[in-house]
Amino acid sequence: MIAVSDLATVTPIKREPFWKTPEPDGTITQAIYTYGPTQHTQRRWYPEDNDGKGGKRVLPFTLINGEWKNTAGEDDWGLFAPVPIAGFEDKVLPEVEGEKITRLLAEAGFASISQPGCKHSEPLIADRYAGLKGSGVRYVAYLADNDDKGRQKAATCARAAASVGLPFIVIDLVELLPDLPKGGSIDDVPDIPEAMQLIADVLPSQLPAQFDCDGEPDPIPDIDLEEPPAQQPAKAELPQDQDRATFTWERLVPNEEVRNALTWVQEPLTTDPLAAVMIFLTAVSGVLKLGTNVSPTVGWVMPIAIWLMVVAKTGRGKSPAFENLAEQPLDRIADDFAKSFKAEKAHYDAIKNKAEKPPQEPRQYFAHLQKYNPATMDRQLEWHEERGLPLLALLDEIEGLFKSLDRDEASGSGDGITQLLSLFNGRGSNTIRMGGNRCFRRAHFAICGFIQPNKLLKRVNGEDDDGRHARFVQIQLPKGVMRCRRGAIDTETIKLEKHHRKVLSDLVWEMHLLPAKTYSIAVKDGAQRVFCNWSEAWWEKADQPTTKPILAALYNKLPDHAAKLSAVLHLVNEYVPGGGNWKPSSTIPLAVIELALAIIDCLVAETERFYANEDDLEAQAIAKFKTLAPTEWTWDSFKGKCKTPIRNAGKQLWTNIVTAMRDAGIGEVTKSKPLTFRRHTDTSGHHKVSA
Repeated sequence: MIAVSDLATVTPIKREPFWKTPEPDGTITQAIYTYGPTQHTQRRWYPEDNDGKGGKRVLPFTLINGEWKNTAGEDDWGLFAPVPIAGFEDKVLPEVEGEKITRLLAEAGFASISQPGCKHSEPLIADRYAGLKGSGVRYVAYLADNDDKGRQKAATCARAAASVGLPFIVIDLVELLPDLPKGGSIDDVPDIPEAMQLIADVLPSQLPAQFDCDGEPDPIPDIDLEEPPAQQPAKAELPQDQDRATFTWERLVPNEEVRNALTWVQEPLTTDPLAAVMIFLTAVSGVLKLGTNVSPTVGWVMPIAIWLMVVAKTGRGKSPAFENLAEQPLDRIADDFAKSFKAEKAHYDAIKNKAEKPPQEPRQYFAHLQKYNPATMDRQLEWHEERGLPLLALLDEIEGLFKSLDRDEASGSGDGITQLLSLFNGRGSNTIRMGGNRCFRRAHFAICGFIQPNKLLKRVNGEDDDGRHARFVQIQLPKGVMRCRRGAIDTETIKLEKHHRKVLSDLVWEMHLLPAKTYSIAVKDGAQRVFCNWSEAWWEKADQPTTKPILAALYNKLPDHAAKLSAVLHLVNEYVPGGGNWKPSSTIPLAVIELALAIIDCLVAETERFYANEDDLEAQAIAKFKTLAPTEWTWDSFKGKCKTPIRNAGKQLWTNIVTAMRDAGIGEVTKSKPLTFRRHTDTSGHHKVSA
């Protein structure tokens, strides 16, 4: 938290005579706000009975050929600031909506900024923020007006700030000032300094190291700002590895009826409870309506759409797991889409030759896709955006997705990987193609796919330059074989089978019917604090020079994965079977957050072991080098002592192991061309001291 002194404060300015009544009878009152020698706005108040045109209007004026014209002109407009904003290094700079409020804050002793009412598109806002970024402010705190329009403007500004790397946070004023009227702002409070003190009390001292804001403007989620400072603990350490065996059905799925259904369906499969739940939750996340988001902190918003990569060898029962835990629960949605298309197509065929203007041919929508094709994905997502629909990819072999991206890159396009990376955060795409342009602004896209471990290791090879693999949560299927479900095939057993599958189908259907909404992480019970501490610990680990690139990329995305997972767990836990008007709460409690973090910790530990197994050529090469004579070695001389996999790795491996061995004190570089390394006599890792 910060003190009010951490806000950008100034000596209160005096109210100057900028209020004018240009009409003799006083029918119009106006205020003038100057942006520069050639730009100003006029805020005018007209009587309500003035020919139906009463109320407030803000008009831009530009000096053109020595005459003030009521136009924004061709030049851009900067930020409005009644006092200079230079010299506010390491201060929090408030932003408000409108010049009037900015002026009133300056009169109360607080510096602030506002956007001009004209030329306020997101790219122009981003340009202004880019200029502001170099001023050294700690961050910008946007004080959102108490209406949907104000919250949407706040979300637009948050995205613009994120696009240029300007630290930015949004405060929903009504959460602090419950008496604020509808449409009200900070100028509607009786004591502005007192209100600013309340705002300062809830602002963090610093924003997270990675701050992001993606997606369409959403209503700011319910924000619980009352957290006693005394409850703030010391920064959490990275958690210990979670034992996979501790993730029992009872721990993973407190909802008893859903738990019983999943247990029944999973019984003959090669999955364990954790793998089964992760596959099912990914499918659930892929049916939520476009605009269903999770917001860990104010301004940080992402779609609740999980990307899961299931690592399993051939013959491990992948297809049955897919079919029972992901595909079948979606059958009701798929049937609904198919019936709707059939009816629309029949109607189209009946009228297409009779109508004066040819009607639009109906489009087919899918509950899930079985292949990922970048060239056709844009069109499908464009159609789904029109109806606010999500899209789920269930890929029996996710290697096919990566190969399609390889082909796209080989062609020189690169559109495919750009598209994929953007979809993770729900961003849209503009694509120009011979067959017609494609454009969609938002997407809700989930992925669940299998990949063989050897193919993944070969593909990754220790690197993840563009972060495509880090966008997936990785889980391994346990060793085992399919089992038969034993018992009598009687009426009761068949009835039980149908019941359990219907429970899962009904859950998925009800999830699909939920209105789009943004869910936040609770503050009062400490959930947000726990989440933020955990996130920052992983970001710090990613930034360590000893962290492998493949793992660093993953660590940076873990907060995204955890937030999305916690939201789906929350929805499933709150599900009320029986259909109807169940309304999940808008905040995710501490217990769910702790479970999501524990799951991610467990899967990360598995992933780390996966990339450090016997196929880790770097470790093998270093072990081999320690057995060789303590003389000078080059790549050419070293590779002749090694097995084929190391020899085939090439010179980059040599550079990597030389760097690692030097940093570990195993030896020293004696020449840079060719790269030559001498091992110390003692290979324990201790530096030798010359006589």
